Amino acid sequence: MVRILLLLVLIGLVYLIIRQFLSDNTAKKAPKGKIDQFVKCSQCECHTPEAEAEVNGNLLTCNNPECIENAKKQIQSKQTKE
Repeated sequence: MVRILLLLVLIGLVYLIIRQFLSDNTAKKAPKGKIDQFVKCSQCECHTPEAEAEVNGNLLTCNNPECIENAKKQIQSKQTKE
């Protein structure tokens, strides 16, 4: 009887140790660090990380060449009106 109880306690301890080890590994794999801020493209209104956004004058655009070109045209048209 004592052997069975000792075996059950031993199995429980092994289970807890393995579970703790596995949960620590999954926590280490999660990305740690700065969370990127997202900005809205002034042309197509999609959201893109701020680090990847293009700044044209006072307009933020995504990295789509068409949006960048449209923003440049928009800035040029505002400058010619002034």
